[in-house]
Amino acid sequence: MDYDRIRELQQKFEENPRRYFAPLANEYRKGGQPRRAIEICKAQLEHMPGHMSGQIVYGQALYEAHCIQCHTESIHRRANRLPLTRDELMGIVDHFRR
Repeated sequence: MDYDRIRELQQKFEENPRRYFAPLANEYRKGGQPRRAIEICKAQLEHMPGHMSGQIVYGQALYEAHCIQCHTESIHRRANRLPLTRDELMGIVDHFRR
């Protein structure tokens, strides 16, 4: 895990959580801490449910934490509620191809 990067993103998150929660959560996810990423995403997505990159990081973290049912429900709930752009839809498709 890149602790310097986590520390940098944590400082930015404290200054502007709306902008930096997804990168911070993603760094925790990539560092092998998907549960921490889930905590961050859940807290922030309550206030910003339309934040697509946050939704994607949240879904990836749920998947990696072996919450397959939660992951599937999350994707379906978001996809049914939000209009997706082509790029967002392709991001979801690419995720499932892995």
